[in-house]
Amino acid sequence: MAFKLSELNPLMKAQTEGAQRITTWLAMLALVLLAAEIIVILALFVTPKTSPIYNWFVPIILVFLLVFIAAYFNERKLSSRQPSAESTAHTKIEKQIKGHWFEFVHNHDRIAFSVSEIGYDKSQIQFLLQGSAYTKDGKKAATWSSSGCAVTNLSVPEFKYFWEGEHYKGEGSDKTFSGIGVIKFPPLKSAPIFKAKGWYISGSISDLDFTGRYKVDFVKCTKDEVEKIEKDDSVWLKERYEKWRNSFEND
Repeated sequence: MAFKLSELNPLMKAQTEGAQRITTWLAMLALVLLAAEIIVILALFVTPKTSPIYNWFVPIILVFLLVFIAAYFNERKLSSRQPSAESTAHTKIEKQIKGHWFEFVHNHDRIAFSVSEIGYDKSQIQFLLQGSAYTKDGKKAATWSSSGCAVTNLSVPEFKYFWEGEHYKGEGSDKTFSGIGVIKFPPLKSAPIFKAKGWYISGSISDLDFTGRYKVDFVKCTKDEVEKIEKDDSVWLKERYEKWRNSFEND
């Protein structure tokens, strides 16, 4: 039996609600059993040992205890399988923004743009950014990656991240540098997002010494552009940068 696309969302919603109801009932059952066991334990202390029902209390307590433990751990197991609201929101964001981006810099005296990749690490529950920076001639100048990223305003995603980098070996320097950055995406839609804006600060976080604040435009790379980027063609990278610069200056 095949489902139409329009039928999948209600089906998934119904399954999620069903699992949540089971989780709720198991939690209530565990609480009821715990209360019943407390009552039975109290009855055990006040019932004379000569009473014919006295010997039944211990087996009842053990049964209640075993059922309580089973209900409790089943409820915990089901709860752990339910995605949190934050992870669900991150998944929606990931589907629309993951991949390669051009990060065009407006006002840096040496770095013209970066080719950045945005991904998501479920084990760390955070987005990861990494990239290579280029001069206006399309030559690689530095590499960098995020060391921490937080997302604010999940419906209109905004990334706030720390980053660390080092100058490319071909530039004859292994000096490291670091900073903070912000990426502001447009509101989430059903289709992927292709543009964003932001800024970053470069220098040294540990020394609280920064060289400047740089405005950037983000443009999502097409599949063809990603293939050309992987070839590290400096001529094409220079042409792509000039295309953006001309478009920016004509706006």
